[in-house]
Amino acid sequence: MKNNIKKEQLHQTAEQLYISFLNETNYQKKNITTEFSIWWIKQSTQVDINIWTHGSESIINYLEPINTLDSRIAKAILTPFKTTYNTFNELNKK
Repeated sequence: MKNNIKKEQLHQTAEQLYISFLNETNYQKKNITTEFSIWWIKQSTQVDINIWTHGSESIINYLEPINTLDSRIAKAILTPFKTTYNTFNELNKK
């Protein structure tokens, strides 16, 4: 039961992030799931690692049923969470 609740929360978070991505970018090209993940990586400069990790986990969970090369790339670039978050933030320090 707890697992189903967490999965539902992850799904809702991913849907909210996806809507934010679409509103912010007006993206309508191929490879949209990869672009979604790249957009979320860029958001790591705006949120702490706990929020970012939850969002990444949500996106991966949301993309799980989609078995395309694009979705597999999208999931792969988000993991491992801590390394991706820290690397992007280090590269973007001013």
